[in-house]
Parts: sequence; C-alpha cells; structure tokens
Amino acid sequence: MIEKFKDSKIQRYLIGNLLICNLLIATRYAGDFEEIGASARAFGLGSANVACVSDASTIYYNPAASALLENNQIILLHSENYAGILKNDFLAYVRPQGPQTYGFGVLTNRVPNIKITKLPYPDLPPSDTNQPIVDKIVQASDWILYFNYARTLNSTFYLGGNFKFIYRSLGIGSGFGFGFDAGGVMLISPDFKVGLKINNITTSPLFWNTKSRENILPKLVFGMVKSFIVKKSNILLTTDFENSFENFSMNTNLGVEYLYNNTFALRFGLYHWNPTFGIGLSFKRFFVDYAYVSRFYQEDLGASQKFSGGIRF
Repeated sequence: MIEKFKDSKIQRYLIGNLLICNLLIATRYAGDFEEIGASARAFGLGSANVACVSDASTIYYNPAASALLENNQIILLHSENYAGILKNDFLAYVRPQGPQTYGFGVLTNRVPNIKITKLPYPDLPPSDTNQPIVDKIVQASDWILYFNYARTLNSTFYLGGNFKFIYRSLGIGSGFGFGFDAGGVMLISPDFKVGLKINNITTSPLFWNTKSRENILPKLVFGMVKSFIVKKSNILLTTDFENSFENFSMNTNLGVEYLYNNTFALRFGLYHWNPTFGIGLSFKRFFVDYAYVSRFYQEDLGASQKFSGGIRF
C-alpha cells in the first residue's frame, strides 16, 4: 500500500499509524500480545499463578498443572483492559485421562476503531488548511490457538507443554507464527508447591506479509505457593518471579487469597507493583471470578477489569 505514495510525508503518516497499532498491543505499557492474561482469579492474585493455578487456565499459566486437575473443566474469560482500549477473551477445555491430560485453548486480543490518517494534500506540509484526516478505521487483533499435553510422572512431579499457532493483524499488515511452551510442577508437601513455566522455549518465529520476520524470545516464570487451613477457611500465599529474555526485565508478582468454606474467595495482589483486587464464588460445579487491576505506576493506561467463569464436570 505504501508503494502507491511516493511522497515521504504521507509515508511517514502511514508508518506512524502502523507503529501506533503495534504499540497498543506489544509494548511493555500495553502488554505484550501474549501477556494480557486468561483468568480473573489469577489477576486477583497479582498474576502470581504458575504454582497455584487450579482450573482450565492451566494451559496459559502452566501447561504442566493440567495434570493436577481431577475433572474435565471449561473456562471462559472476558476482560476490558486499559480503560477499555484492549478487549481480551480466553476459552479453554481440559480433559484428564488417567496419568495424561489433554486440552486446548484460544486467546484473542482486539483493539477496535484505530484511525489511520492521511494529509488531504500530501505534497504540502501540515498546516491549518492541511490537517490530517481519517483515511480508514481498522482493528488490530491477535489470535493464539493452544494444544496442551500434560503428564503425571509420580506423586511429586508433573510435566507438560503447549504447541501453539499465532496469528496477528495490525489492520494494515498481518503475520502468523508458531511456538512451544513448557512447564513443570513439584509438590514439596500437601500445602506447598513450586512451579516453572517457559514460554516460547525454542523462540517462536512470526512471519509477516511484508516478508519480514520477528522472533519471540523465551520468558521464564518460577512460582511458589503455600496454603494454611484454619477451620473452614483456607489462606493462600503465592509469588511468581518473571524473567523475560525479550527486554531482560525481571518482575515479582505477589498474591494472597482468603477462601471460606470452598465457596467465597477474597483476593489481593501486586502485579508488576500495581495493586490488584479480586473476588470469587464457587457453587457445586460452577465458579465465577472478578478482578480489578489498577495502574498505580502507569496511570495514563487506565485500569483493567476481568471476568471469568467455568464449570467442572
């Protein structure tokens, strides 16, 4: 499309808008396209979920933890991120079969109503009579399809992995890719677990229709969870340590959950040092969760709200 315009000014406008689309999804401020999340419970706990995940979002948070599930499970998430700028949905199904567990999931992010602008008179510089106008409105979106396999090695160790397909569209350009995730869980004691997840363990390639290629570098997350039973209540303390090879950053996430009678949960956490809050309800086979993620250190982005729920059968 850009080749149709020889003037450098209009090229700069188009390239600038492309960068805006990309930044909304992929910068550290808006969150990398695979880091938006898949569970309201997890974000209520500050996203410190690698060791304590206990529903079908295991596919996203730790592919090995699927082997710990005792029943078939389905989970569905919808979230409005950064004051509603970015929409995020996740659907997953996990099916245990003896020592093996199979599952699949779909994650999607969308930034609608992105305005691509141009100058009415591209041969002239911007001025009061030559202001940028909207050329078209596009939507940026990401789709990731996960295929999960996990296995119980013994009563202490669990291993698992994902194979995933990736599709990205920035409205004026698109690309596809694939990758692998791996994870492990170790039960130190009945009330203490550790977990490890490595996203894009072999480096995941993205091939764009511009004939360019990007590589998604690995990200390692190590987590621990400790629980305490007090009469009808359960108190859970969890933490994750993230190490991203993409920008060599390290983050610590923290979470606390108070669960009464396996029915009502109250959660608090710190996600990249941003406070989070969540509540959860569980009744027989059904559960529903809500989380609020503030932007204490990134006020210009706005807060995020997440809703998820599911069924065990």
